Amino acid sequence: MTATEHISAQLLERGYCFTGNSQKQWLSPNQYFVGRPKEVKSRLEHITDRSSLNAFEKEALERQSQEIERLTVIKPLEQLSFTPQSTFVPISAITQFAQKLLGGSRYNTITCTRDPQSGKLELEHTGPAYPQLNKIKRYITTLGRRSDEAADYTAWDEDFVEFLAHSDYRLELENGYADKYAYLSSDYSPQPYHQEILNWNEKFIPHDYQLREVSRMLAMRCGINAFDVGLGKTLTAILTAFTLRQRGIIQRPLFVVPLSVAGKWRAEILKAIPSAKVLMIGAEPVYMDEMGTILTDDFGEEVWKEISGAKLLDQQLRQYLQGATDICIISYETFGRIPMNPLQQLELIEQTFGDLTQNGYKHPQMSRGLFEQYAGLKAQMLINLGSLKEADLEVASKKLLEVKEELLALVGKKNDEDTWLRINKKAEKDRLTFLSKAYTALHQENSNKLSLEWHELGIDFLVVDEAHNFKNLWTPAANYSGIKYLGAPHESSYRAVDLYFKTRELNKRVGEGVYLLTATPIKNSPLELFNLFEFLGHNPLREAGIYNINQMIDRFIDLALTPEGGWAVSGLKDLRELRELSFRLINRKTAKEVGLKLPELKIEYVIAHSDEEQRDYIADILSHPFDALKKYMGSDIENERQARMGITHLLQRVELDLEMIDPAKHRGHISPKVKSLLEKIEQMQQEGSKGLVFCDVTNMPSVLPG
Repeated sequence: MTATEHISAQLLERGYCFTGNSQKQWLSPNQYFVGRPKEVKSRLEHITDRSSLNAFEKEALERQSQEIERLTVIKPLEQLSFTPQSTFVPISAITQFAQKLLGGSRYNTITCTRDPQSGKLELEHTGPAYPQLNKIKRYITTLGRRSDEAADYTAWDEDFVEFLAHSDYRLELENGYADKYAYLSSDYSPQPYHQEILNWNEKFIPHDYQLREVSRMLAMRCGINAFDVGLGKTLTAILTAFTLRQRGIIQRPLFVVPLSVAGKWRAEILKAIPSAKVLMIGAEPVYMDEMGTILTDDFGEEVWKEISGAKLLDQQLRQYLQGATDICIISYETFGRIPMNPLQQLELIEQTFGDLTQNGYKHPQMSRGLFEQYAGLKAQMLINLGSLKEADLEVASKKLLEVKEELLALVGKKNDEDTWLRINKKAEKDRLTFLSKAYTALHQENSNKLSLEWHELGIDFLVVDEAHNFKNLWTPAANYSGIKYLGAPHESSYRAVDLYFKTRELNKRVGEGVYLLTATPIKNSPLELFNLFEFLGHNPLREAGIYNINQMIDRFIDLALTPEGGWAVSGLKDLRELRELSFRLINRKTAKEVGLKLPELKIEYVIAHSDEEQRDYIADILSHPFDALKKYMGSDIENERQARMGITHLLQRVELDLEMIDPAKHRGHISPKVKSLLEKIEQMQQEGSKGLVFCDVTNMPSVLPG
């Protein structure tokens, strides 16, 4: 037996799996049997030439083949939930069912097709028109669905399940579902990664669940850390980044954080690794001594303020490029100011919006800000190519007003000539709108523009703190926008779209390298999950055939008719599937799961009675409300509702601080309520504890003395 055969025999006996690649690596089962069963099978099937393998390697491959078959669970159709819009349903089955609904002769046929990128269904019909044809189209494609047909759609969904249960498609459907949804997860083992880090503070010993998360990130290189507040997302992310960097897997990690916690991040890094070189970009300390040492506030926290000057920011970014730092922290605001290469961004926009940017000028799925940005980028490219003149942009706004007036004049006219004229005018309006937006975008003065572009920084690992702040990425299509209680954004936010394009560039360049931190991956709606996954190297929902927000609604949200005839969310469905898909990339831990004892809830009520001056004001307001509103708030009241709200607001201000009513007369006045608050803050300082004060009427610094 050769040395290689001896090693192979030992590894086989210990249950390791043979990869069969050129390096002839062996992996533990936890590392090998991870992902969709279809992908694991594919790795085995690609090892076609086994002649050079020894007997133990061949036996390992045979065992692995048997194990993947055992691990792959094919669920019976009765346990599945699906509609014609489910992308694992064979398109021929949808066509056959649509034909069954239509009925008619063999000369009256329906053909269904599915876009492989978007999953969007289309229906074509040949033959004489049938009364139900348009309703069937609405049912299959979901475009233009009507609330008065809701009962028919529900009945057809039930008929569709029954139809497939007794058809030849049954096995194909069950296998298709397994290909999309079945997943093999790993129980990542904890390793003492902190012991590898040079000068790691021995006082900081990570918990097993934190070390398991580092193991997961070493294997996946992307994901969402959804630990509960207080479970150490910050320390876990720091340990992950330093471990990846020390092992040579990454070189330039970047932490994107809210400015309000930038100092906390810096302090946490230095507590764990005192010798770490931390660079702050876009912020400077509020408190420093004469020697340049950063000082803390009364609560022992570093306080940082934003830097807006482009020159200083460029200097900081160039310092980062020199590679003399271990970790770089950047504020949300500064991160958003780093420009992308114009041609690169234009390419990403066109890849993202597909045919929307290929034909015509109107792009309803883009937010207004993104459309203006796209128009500017596209127009500049066309000007450079010589196919568009700058003069066309200058006159676009004036011509646009003329075309809008001409369209108004055509309202109500229905003869053929006017109809064609209206179509042409609408197309001209879209073109001029595009040119007008392009002119605005290209002539915006930006003296604070940074010179370094995103791709030049060479970021290879991006950590985003409080990632739920970027959830407003994609929005539902127009036919879904009026659904009550959906919790979806009405328009994409610039912040989210900017992060999306930057992560797209990063993932394309390095593979996968985005790590999101949030204790609330779902805050208002499960649709937020789809948007968060879009920032990562791959979206498990897309892998399951859910290509957009609309399909997410179809798959996981139950809708019901409202008394007004509209649609409203009535509940969620298929949550087990959503959970399985989500947990491929989300590591969720609660305090209860990890055995963390939470402090007992203690409620303390402090009653602060109004002083004599406040009582006089309150009596005057209640006696002459309209006069008081005009006198103290300068408000003219138009209706009873405004009066009630205005009086409530005025009384709140009186109770909080009379200086807010008449600054000159009551300067220095401290109300009993504020006095009680000051006493509580002083008590907390003496105890060494911290607190958060909520105030409806004003910012607390404006009422707290000093």
